[in-house]
Amino acid sequence: MSGHGFMMDDLERARGGDREAYGRLYDVHAPFVLSVCRRRGIDAEDATQEVFMIVWHKLDEIREGRFRAYLVGVAKRVCAQRRRAAARRSSYERAAVPHVVEAPAFEDMEALTEALERLDEDERLVVHLHYLEKRPVRAARELLGCSRSTYYATLSRAMARLEHHLSEALT
Repeated sequence: MSGHGFMMDDLERARGGDREAYGRLYDVHAPFVLSVCRRRGIDAEDATQEVFMIVWHKLDEIREGRFRAYLVGVAKRVCAQRRRAAARRSSYERAAVPHVVEAPAFEDMEALTEALERLDEDERLVVHLHYLEKRPVRAARELLGCSRSTYYATLSRAMARLEHHLSEALT
């Protein structure tokens, strides 16, 4: 039997829930999907894993003889989604950073403590995780149980309020 025949057998077995057969499909096609993702300038390893997780749940949608083409389509969509997410993340980060850069220099730690205490608890926690603990955004978001946009919106709002409270205290 040809290699193509073995692949079709593995595809049929995988459709029936055979994880070993799907593992063989992964072993054969992952290097190709990885190269497709690398050409799109994203974290190719994570994207490849995501592609195969998506495909596992959609095996019944794949037409006979179209497995590789289906993988390419899913890989392109995953890469596009990841690029858009990275662009959004970047814009959120740029929106939050000016507050840090523009924050006035001050010697009075008491004023900072009071300004922090005037923030809402969620704002104070985001500032603490982001600037004091220097946690990666993903880890902080998971700890807080919030979306990326909520995290950055809260951080931006907290920094604006902190700047306002500090300017009041120092003038």
